[in-house]
Amino acid sequence: VNKKNIVDEGLIISPDILLIGGSFVYVRELFHEKEQELEEIESKLEESLQEIEKKQKIIDQHDITISQKNELIAKKTQEINAQNAKLKYQQNYLDSLIKKVDQKQTQIKGSNVLIKEQLKSISEHKAEIVKSKKEIEKTRVELSKQKQMLSDQGDEIASQKKVLNEQMTLIQMQQNALLGGIIIVVLILSLVYFIYRGLRQKKRANAKLKEVNDEIIVQNEEIKSQREEILAARDQLEETNKQLENRNNELDKYRLHLEDLVKQRTEDLLIEKEKAEEASRMKTSFIENMSHEIRTPMNAILGFTRLITTMDLSDLTKNEYINIINSNADNLMRFINDLIDLSNIESGEIYISKSKADLNNLMNELQVVYSENLKKEGKSEAIKLIVHKDDQSMDLYSDHLRIKQLYENLLSNALKFTRKGSIEFGYEKNNDSLRCFVKDTGIGIPKDKHEFIFQRFSKIEDDNSTVYRGVGIGLSICKSIVEALDGEIQVKSQPGQGSEFSFVLPVK
Repeated sequence: VNKKNIVDEGLIISPDILLIGGSFVYVRELFHEKEQELEEIESKLEESLQEIEKKQKIIDQHDITISQKNELIAKKTQEINAQNAKLKYQQNYLDSLIKKVDQKQTQIKGSNVLIKEQLKSISEHKAEIVKSKKEIEKTRVELSKQKQMLSDQGDEIASQKKVLNEQMTLIQMQQNALLGGIIIVVLILSLVYFIYRGLRQKKRANAKLKEVNDEIIVQNEEIKSQREEILAARDQLEETNKQLENRNNELDKYRLHLEDLVKQRTEDLLIEKEKAEEASRMKTSFIENMSHEIRTPMNAILGFTRLITTMDLSDLTKNEYINIINSNADNLMRFINDLIDLSNIESGEIYISKSKADLNNLMNELQVVYSENLKKEGKSEAIKLIVHKDDQSMDLYSDHLRIKQLYENLLSNALKFTRKGSIEFGYEKNNDSLRCFVKDTGIGIPKDKHEFIFQRFSKIEDDNSTVYRGVGIGLSICKSIVEALDGEIQVKSQPGQGSEFSFVLPVK
């Protein structure tokens, strides 16, 4: 080993640089080689440090970007908190609406109690009418008996009159026989004596005859008086019978009228009761659906807000969650606006503000919004969105916010009930009117439900019993808005063949 070279280089003798077997090693060259290797390593290390500095700068830029995004997220969180406060206020307003609904249900229950009391009163009146009818029937039987008795008395008087006529005939015959006897006695006896005696007997006979005649006259007067009394009694009886018959007819008419009135009133009360029960049922269903419609977006908003604030998420995930929160907040706000519109409609305070604007701008806006909604719901491939409009501008003097609300309600329904096919919307201009329409290829509506769907809280489902979201107030709000705009809303639909809703507005 070249010890001198080791010493000259200031190195310490070590077994690591010695070769076994006594081979010669030129340590200076070995040292320089190692030194060059160290220089190369230092150069690479310096390059690595430069790259690390560049990456550190990039990391610093990313930190700045992250800080900015954190500030943006903080602002969004503040906005979400503000929306939560607003939603809390709106929740309180909804609670007051629910209390009003409960008060109306209490009023309906009170109306049901009043209806039951009226039905009970009608039953009592009906029982009194039946009782009066029985008394009238009893009076009619007694009058019939009296009439029979008077008829028997008339027959007895007629028989007495016949006996009197026979007595008068017998008296006449007796008078003739007496006259013949006097003539015979006058012829046989002495003319003077028998004339005197005959005259005397004749006088007595005349007196007796006069007495008999007076009795007959008295009997005739009595018979005449009885006959007049009988005739008067008969006339009075006939008059009484006639009055009773008229009274019976009037009572029958009144009874029939009361029965018809009771029947009609009972039917009306039953109809009102059914309507009240149906309204109570529909309002109960409305409250349940309303609770679901509020709870679902609120749960989504609160859930994704907690995820954003408590978990370390990527920017892409955070933006996706924020979009979900905004979408649910928009749905909740739309539902609350529908409730406010419904409350205003019921109180007759729907507000219309007309102005002049281009309807084509609204068509373009709706096309962009609902094309995006189709993509969000994954239906952009299955459903084709078609817009019908004029190439030129279409200026219309009306309430364009309300018209937009009409289109949004109808398009939301079409999107909800259509799985595949197409959704078409637009307008057609006539001479003095404008026909706006939304047409889909959804589940369709039976013809007997065309009027029902425009009632408050009314919903229809398909044959597969698929449950669709909503509380059943959208179409009733549409109908009220169209009528407030002096228009008319119509529907053409059949099950399985889609639906077409259209509303016609006057053009001024």
